Amino acid sequence: MSAAGKLLAGLARPIAQRAAPRAPSTMRSMSELSEQLSKVKDVPLKDAPGFVAGMRNDPKARAAAKTWLDMYHAEYIQTGSFTPVYHVIIFMWCIGYANDYYGHLRHECAANGSTLIWSK
Repeated sequence: MSAAGKLLAGLARPIAQRAAPRAPSTMRSMSELSEQLSKVKDVPLKDAPGFVAGMRNDPKARAAAKTWLDMYHAEYIQTGSFTPVYHVIIFMWCIGYANDYYGHLRHECAANGSTLIWSK
């Protein structure tokens, strides 16, 4: 194997190892969530508060209710990764680009004498 091939294999391996475990854990939590929701539909309304209080302490229910923000926090924030800084930079660039694009369209429409579609 050439040096370039070894380099590419070395770079692709950590990416594949990080990406592979994500899908099954997400699918597993979605199946657990659907399992918990199927239990809820059989509970009478008067028994709902007690059922919800019992589910709150259930570890399966806690894992199923884990939000995207919890997963993001566990994967990037708690590990001390620099990736959230990149995400903020990209997000701010997108907001700035959208703002500049809108201003550019307003300038173009004023020069041509037309109006923007959403300004009517």
